[in-house]
Amino acid sequence: MLTFLLLLTSTPTAAIAGEAQEQRAHALYAQGEQAFAAERYQEAYDRFKAGYLLIHSPALLYNMSAALERLGRPHEAAEELRSYLRVVGSTKDRAAIEGRVRALDEAQRLLDAERLKNEPPRLLALPPPPRWTRKQTIITVVSTVAGLVAVGALGVGLGLGLRQDFLDSTLKTQRATP
Repeated sequence: MLTFLLLLTSTPTAAIAGEAQEQRAHALYAQGEQAFAAERYQEAYDRFKAGYLLIHSPALLYNMSAALERLGRPHEAAEELRSYLRVVGSTKDRAAIEGRVRALDEAQRLLDAERLKNEPPRLLALPPPPRWTRKQTIITVVSTVAGLVAVGALGVGLGLGLRQDFLDSTLKTQRATP
């Protein structure tokens, strides 16, 4: 029963807050329309978006798309129209709006191609070499020194073995001829 009373008392407050949000959204829409008419497209977009965040009216998505298109941002304009179509579902203008989305996508493709053509090729920077810890450095130095010592010992051992073979073969040759 207490929960029911709380719902009854909070509903008028929520309705008033909802009305205030709706009034604010309509004011933002009117400001956006004025900015759009004055060719202040960024301001228009900002006002339409702020209004949309308050009441989620699909018409504001459509207006945001128009402002983005005028700002030369076709990809973002197409995305807003896609959002509009998702929200409204079916509309008699769906085919025309889908055609507009395709045209905006093509405009973005052309902008990207032009940008690639006019920009000098960029060299990709290599990532910095990995930083070694003190432990890794010590292990590497010790391993290298140990390897050099082992190779040196092997070389000395082979050298002594070859020298002994040489001496043995020389002595055999000298003994054979008395």
